This record gives sequence, C-alpha cells and structure tokens, in this order.
Amino acid sequence: MRAVAIALLISGVAACGTRANKQPPVSIAPAPTAFAPLVNTSPFAPAFTRLDATALGAEKLDTGSLGDPIQCVGCHADVAAQWEPSAHHNSSFSNRFYALAVDLTRKHRGNKVSRWCGGCHDPSLLLANATGSSVDPIIDRDDAKLSPRAGDGIACLVCHSVTDAARTGGGGYLIKWRPFREPDTKDPKQVAEHKLAMKAPAMKGADFCGSCHKVSLHEDVNGKRWLRGQNDFDPWEQGPYAFGGQKNASPIYAPEVEPKRCQDCHMKPELASDKELAAKLDAAGHKVVKSHRFLAANTALAAFSGDHETVALQKSALAGAVRVDVVGIRRMASMHTFEDAGSASVAAGEQVAIDVVVENTNVGHKFPTGTVDSNEVWLALDVYDSKGALVARSGALDASGNLGSEAHRFGVLQLDGTGKPALLRDAHRFVAPGWDTTIGPKDARVVRFALTAPSALPLRISARVLYRKFSAAYALAACKTDAASAPPMTKCPELPIAEVARDEVTLGVAPEVRGGLAAEKGERWRRLDAYARGLLNALQEEVGDADPILAEVIKLAPDKAHGFIDLARLRIRQGRTADADRALDLAAKLDPVTAIVPDLRGVARYEVYRLAEALEPLKVAVARTPHNVHAVELLGEAMQLAGDDRGSIPILQAGLFFDPESAQLRHLEALAFDKLGLPAEADIARAAYLRYRRDDDTPKLRTICKATVPGCNREANPLHLHDLEAP
Repeated sequence: MRAVAIALLISGVAACGTRANKQPPVSIAPAPTAFAPLVNTSPFAPAFTRLDATALGAEKLDTGSLGDPIQCVGCHADVAAQWEPSAHHNSSFSNRFYALAVDLTRKHRGNKVSRWCGGCHDPSLLLANATGSSVDPIIDRDDAKLSPRAGDGIACLVCHSVTDAARTGGGGYLIKWRPFREPDTKDPKQVAEHKLAMKAPAMKGADFCGSCHKVSLHEDVNGKRWLRGQNDFDPWEQGPYAFGGQKNASPIYAPEVEPKRCQDCHMKPELASDKELAAKLDAAGHKVVKSHRFLAANTALAAFSGDHETVALQKSALAGAVRVDVVGIRRMASMHTFEDAGSASVAAGEQVAIDVVVENTNVGHKFPTGTVDSNEVWLALDVYDSKGALVARSGALDASGNLGSEAHRFGVLQLDGTGKPALLRDAHRFVAPGWDTTIGPKDARVVRFALTAPSALPLRISARVLYRKFSAAYALAACKTDAASAPPMTKCPELPIAEVARDEVTLGVAPEVRGGLAAEKGERWRRLDAYARGLLNALQEEVGDADPILAEVIKLAPDKAHGFIDLARLRIRQGRTADADRALDLAAKLDPVTAIVPDLRGVARYEVYRLAEALEPLKVAVARTPHNVHAVELLGEAMQLAGDDRGSIPILQAGLFFDPESAQLRHLEALAFDKLGLPAEADIARAAYLRYRRDDDTPKLRTICKATVPGCNREANPLHLHDLEAP
C-alpha cells in the first residue's frame, strides 16, 4: 500500500469526485506535519523490545516457557534438534564471544545499558519478572550470567510470540505473551488454532528478522551520539533481492535476481523425519521442514563446542557466497593499460600489478555482514614459480594465527572517540568507521597486488577469499573470559577458516598458447563487467580505467543492458551528462522496464547541478521503485528547488517510512517546513536530522587512524596497492 500511495503522489493522480459542469468546492488543505520522530518508549530501553502484557496483569511472564523448547520437542523433534546448535540458541551468556563483549559494556557503561544487547541476545533475561505494569530484568544484575535463563538464547516461543516487528531494529519486536497450550494432534481444530497462535503474519516478512539484524547505537550506549551499527536489512531492501532485479533500488543492474526474503536463504528446506509433524512435501515428494539451524557464517560457536557437523554445514553455506577472479595485470610503467591474466606474458624482473576481482554474487545483503567489525574475512594471494616454489604471498597467518596488517580485509574498522580501533566487539566504544570494505549485493571490488616477477617463469597465481568468524586474538580473549556462564577454558580451540571462493591463473605463458580468459570461468563479458563495477568504486581520478573494459563488455554483449548502464555510471562520475544519456538510451531499448535508467538520468543531472531537469526522470524512478531512498532524497530536493516545497513533503515522508533514520530526508523535510512558515514542524525534523547526521569528529578520527594504525590509510582508499611478502 505504501508503494501504491507514493506512486499516486508522484504521478499526480487525484480523485475530485466533481461533475464537469460544476466548480470544485473551495477547500484549504490542512497544514502538513513532520514525520513522527523515533522515540524509544520501551520499558526495557535502551532495547526497543515491547511486551503486550495485557494478559499478564499482576502475574509474571513465564520465562520458563518462553525460553525452554521442551514443550515443542514432542511434535517438532527435527526443528528442535536443528535449533539446538544454532546461533539463535547460543546467543546469551553461554556464548563466550557475546559474554566477553557484553561484559565490557556492562563494566564501562553500567549493567542497565546491556539491555540494549539483551533485546536480541537475552530475551529471557530481559523479560523475566515483567508483569502487566512493571519490569525487573535479570540482565540488570551483576550475577546475570548465573541465572538458569542465561542459556536460553532465542528460544521457540520468543520468535513464535512476536506479532509485530519494527524495521528500525534494535530488538524492536512486540511479544504478545500467551500461555502455551499443547494441541491434541488428532484434533484438526486444535491444530489449526495452534498454528494460528504460533505463526503471526509478522513472521513472514524480512522486517521480522530486521528487528534484530539491524542495530543503531545511541548516546546511552556509546556515550556520544547515534551511530548505525550492524545492518543486514537496509542493504537487502536497497538492493536487487527485496523486490527482484527489475525493481532494484541500487544502481547495480541485476535483472535476473528473483525476490528473496531472509527466510528464503537462511531457512532453506531440510529433509525431515517422520517424527516431525511440521514437515511438508516438496516438489519431489520428500518430507521437508524449514531449517531452524539459521545457517549463515558463524563457525566459531560450533568450533568452541566441538560440533564438527555444524562447522561443516556453516562452511558449506559460505562456499560460493562470492566469486574471486584473478582478472588481469597492469604494468607499473603503464598502469592505465589492462591485459587479460589468461593471455598476458611477463618477463623476469618486471614489475606488474595483479588485479583481482571479488564479486558479491550470491549474498542478498553486503558481504561480509553481521558483526563486520569482528569478522575476519580476507583475500589471500599466493604466487608460485615454474618449479612449484612459493615466491610471494599476501594474507598469510603468522605462527600465532594472527593475520598481518598487509592483508586485504573485507569488513569495517570501528573507531572509538580517540581514533583507536575497537577490536573486542566493545560496541560501547564505537563512534565512527575508520574504513569500510564490504561489498554490496551484486557489486564488486578490485584488490590490487604489486609483484616483481621472478626468473622461473611461468607463474601460478592462486587467489582465495577466506573467512574466520573472529580473529585469533579475540577468540583467545573469549576463551579466557570469566564473564560467560561456564568457567574459562583451559585449552582454546582453533577457529576454523572457511574458503569462500578460489581462482587460479598462470602468467608468463605465450599469448598464442593461452589465448584469452579461460572459458571455464564463465562468460567473459560478465567477468569484465564485474571488473568494471569494481573499478567504478575507485576514487574519481581512477575510474577512467573502467572505460576500455566497458568498451569490451559492450562489444562482447551488445544485446545486454549491463555494459551500457555501467558505462552511464562511469560517464556520470566524469560529469559527461550527454554521453551518459546516450548510453542510457541504448540501455532503455534493451530493457524499457528497469528503474535504473530513469534513476541514473536523474542522478546525472543532479551531479552537475541541473536539478530542474532531474525532476521528471526521478519521478519515474521513484514511481517504479518507491523504496529507493536515495532517489527519493534527490526527488525531494529537486522538487524544493523547483518551488514545490509542500509537494515534496509527502514524497520525503514516504521515503522516511522506509528509512526513518535518513539524515538527508529529515534535513530536506526541515527545509520545506521552514519555507512554508511552520517552525514547530521544522524544529521536529531538524532535531531528527541533527541526531542522525554523521558525527563532526569522524574526519578527525579517520585522520588519526590513518596516521597511527597499520593498514588504515591503505584500506581507506577504495582501490589501493598491496605489497606481496616473501614466504
């Protein structure tokens, strides 16, 4: 309905209900009001968790039932067994990694602040003792880790009691507590009533998962100001997977993508036994149930508990999440000239740069995601000479299992208020990101390595994307912590390293022998297009290197819109609006439906300050993809510059439905109310803008990081050169 409403607003459709021979009645439209500010009214603040306690009265919520799956096992044996080793089950103080992090927050910010963690990790400890009129969370207590409920995690009745979920996250779900009643499985009416009670419609949406897998830090958590934390939801919604590739809200063209929710990827059907009463028949006639392992990437929990089966399943889920491609070389003497890795020849002693593409091909949100500050994901490159000897490398671990600062990492480095890295999941210290090397859905990054070719040619180059849930140092600290429910471990298990993707290529073979990129790696135009997308993420002075790559893409695939759309993106970066339009005209002939074409037409004009001309294409783009927050921001600004301040407000507020924490939308809303002479509404919008805008200290903190932290200056540059090390 929200999408329909904004489409009607933009197209100017209105129903007046008047006869043709009569004048419409004179009416004055009511003055617009500001989009409601987000206020945490939860009694469990700083968590946003809400409890519908109308059925409780003076009785305490039964957290024994809330956190214990025993009442579910009889009918749902398979589901319960899948949940047992899951990260959802092991989310509380039985999880050493969580216990270490939350203990640091409690020590520095007070026990009550750990409610912010508890909304998602410790619902039993948070909701324990709650009545219809009062709360007394166990998580506030010093001995919370010793509570019998400290091992509950997120049990069956937590999720299956949720009737509403807030897309702003932070544990912002609503639990409607109902005493559990086991149905008579032979009574169809009781079974139907049980299903209705246990699966509210809210559970079907991605915002159900987003209520915890999206986080913001507030002043009471980090002691400074609002900061976006973990966020799996927005990159999904603003990418191709939320509504499908033809309704993509990002500029990455991926028309082949089908709509997928979180549940579609993380709860895939799994074969079920005859004991599992929730099982259904799949297309092949097999009994299946939606997996409650919630497989994603957390190999650490299973490794620490010795669960080799779950480690293997998590590794399998990670395999192929991204694609790595040793795509080509650039000679140091002519860095703007690209040569295919499959056909390039090098001479002994020659200095070259090896370009490696990492493309997020199969992840519906960013890669990596989740706890991006503590995930350890990197690109390992190994170079072997003709004798098979390792001659150069990057991304190797030292004797203690630590990853060197020269390695290229994928993630986010969080800084504290002094510009120092926060490396122990100590979220109370998070103030600003030092660098962000994550990759959006269907986007790509280029990682570049410097190599001096040895004498023994040809060279075999191996590139691998590797994933370790936490660093060795963090794992050691978690192993030794006394903050967990169990005592410190005498021997720390080694965290597994999962290989996500691999590629190999041989350099130094005569071109007539190899002849171009290897066919087995996939269609050449797709690989080159991914390379170009990675180059488009570089700094302004470097994006021109994508030009000849895109020319080759268009030559190889003139019937595909991909190359033309990415060429338009390049021309926009270069300020060449007319050339961008020509590329978009050709793309529109190949795909007249995609919203990316009108979106980029609007962006092209916005970037050269021709906002009046941006108005119409942006209207088309937003009408096709109302959830495209960036396009809504540009459209609202264009409307205001065209003098339509009042008309911009419903557009901006429709965008605020999708992202109520958008600083730019709040800023534009405040400007509109100022011009309309509505100072009280402007003050509401401006207060929200000041809350969500970037911290003024961010540039200073990043400068400190670049000057003092190894690798920070390099990783802050989106396309940089890594030196290979001797083995």
